[in-house]
Amino acid sequence: GVADPVYGMGALNITAANSPLDYNSLFYQTTQTVSGTTSSTWTPIAMVKATVKGGAQTTFNSTNLFVSAFEYFDANANLITPSGTGVSKDTDTAKKTAIDTATLNKRYRDFQIPVASTLVGQRVGGQGQYFEDYLASGLTAWAKSSFANTSVHNAGMTGFMQTSVPAGQMMGMDVRLKMTDATPTYGYRQGNMPIRTEMALIGHNSTVRLGFGSGAAALDSSNGFDSAKDYDVTRGGANPLLGLASGGGFVDYRTQLMNGVALNVGITQRRDVRDPNAFGMTSGVASGASAYEANAEHIGADISVHRNLMVHTALTVLRENTGLLGVQSLNQGDLRGGSTSKGVTLGFDWNVLPDVTLTASGTLANTRAAGGQSLITGAGGINSSAGEIALSKFGLFSNTDRLRLTLNRPMQVDSGRIHYQTVAVVDRLTGDLGLIDQSTSAATQKRPLSAEALYGVTLPRQSAEIQMFVRAEANDQQATALKPMNYTAGGRYRIAF
Repeated sequence: GVADPVYGMGALNITAANSPLDYNSLFYQTTQTVSGTTSSTWTPIAMVKATVKGGAQTTFNSTNLFVSAFEYFDANANLITPSGTGVSKDTDTAKKTAIDTATLNKRYRDFQIPVASTLVGQRVGGQGQYFEDYLASGLTAWAKSSFANTSVHNAGMTGFMQTSVPAGQMMGMDVRLKMTDATPTYGYRQGNMPIRTEMALIGHNSTVRLGFGSGAAALDSSNGFDSAKDYDVTRGGANPLLGLASGGGFVDYRTQLMNGVALNVGITQRRDVRDPNAFGMTSGVASGASAYEANAEHIGADISVHRNLMVHTALTVLRENTGLLGVQSLNQGDLRGGSTSKGVTLGFDWNVLPDVTLTASGTLANTRAAGGQSLITGAGGINSSAGEIALSKFGLFSNTDRLRLTLNRPMQVDSGRIHYQTVAVVDRLTGDLGLIDQSTSAATQKRPLSAEALYGVTLPRQSAEIQMFVRAEANDQQATALKPMNYTAGGRYRIAF
């Protein structure tokens, strides 16, 4: 524990305190030894990323490669960030005066990062500070975070790596943590957990992610889908079965089976209590829609076809306690046995350019609601589908921004019938009662389609985050013959304090 005159006693995260605030805000100098000659060169950010991501560890070790990184601060303790991707201290003329002033006043921090694993535990230049392994792990994670990661056991980790912080090591695995505000879902009460938490244990060939919150993004392997909206059954097209069971506890385990092939298994669950005022329900009266509960089991395989292309395939089984693809009934007897959905998902991440990723995903599902309840599916169940494509560009105007364009088709039922069975008089002469079966097609007549552009940027020192978006929807639930299109625009500003 650490005693502070303002904050009192508390725990100090030594790893985080001694790590860079933002790897995108560092100025890098690489040092290596070739044929007995040691040389140091100021290196652009893009070159550092490419070297760490694409180089071989044996080459790093043979040249004793390490990186000297510097953080510079102005008089107000704000980070002096590079002017753009690919600039170094010597070439960034726009910031040279500020850097010189910071150097003169000793407003900087330096980090000696051992890219060569053989340097870990040794002193820099035989004297001074030690080369630390956690800095090498942080540099590697940062270098790979803006790409379709070719480490198959880390598939789908791009968004998490960019928004989480290092938290030391456990059992030889790097630990990263992430905490975000819980966003209430319209129509449901705010839960007892106002904060969403997530932890990852990242090893050499295996990764474990667990927490409370966005289980769909954690279990899925797509780098381009990192938002809960992507998995929303009404707004997104990425695996909607996971989305229906996301919001509560989750755990996911990934391991590399062989070179370029990894297996992942995970579970996620959700329990949300509806707000009766939002649906005109009588408060305190039990109904079949008082709470929505679901859980999903997921198993998938990730295959690195090429260093820039990774293919994902998965099988998801969704169990809804009293629902049918997110739909519930106030009558407790209609769906008291719930439903089971089985879906197959196929997708890919393609690294089109070093900072441009194209992600696609498609899901086919079959849902069955068994007997013992009034609402059941016909023979063969009902069939549904969903899909989404996303193009992400990192570093558009700065090192910490991203532009994402998406085109998606939310989940829709393509075929199948729904049966509603009730007990009623079947013979008016005798008054005999019997079972009456009424059925209708479950297929939707509309083909919903939506497109969205999203731009987000994180300000220096992660002091604030700005997001803006524009969205167009065609043939959605609110569309009419006179107004087939709907448009939405908005933004969000978050400040850290």
